[in-house]
Amino acid sequence: MNAGSIGESLEIDYVARSTAAGEYIAVSNATEMVLWAMMITAKLEGSDPNKAIPLLFCDNKAAVQLSRGISLTSKIKHIDSAYHHVLDETKNGRIKIY
Repeated sequence: MNAGSIGESLEIDYVARSTAAGEYIAVSNATEMVLWAMMITAKLEGSDPNKAIPLLFCDNKAAVQLSRGISLTSKIKHIDSAYHHVLDETKNGRIKIY
């Protein structure tokens, strides 16, 4: 799969109380999109979707630590549980976040 970017305009359905929480939600949404794109590409090519591990870059250190499960603080205590799938994806090695 060639490197590229996936962009989409989304409606805001959550108001974050901190920058870290907002970036964490953005990382969660981006993770979902990247894994979906990897699955679709692999199906079209007839290859294994787990062959390559996508890299996701975030400019907020707190959000990176939260998404890796390094720092589970009160910053994400009130975030809807639907956004926490990013923790499972990073722990299972399906995506790497930097």
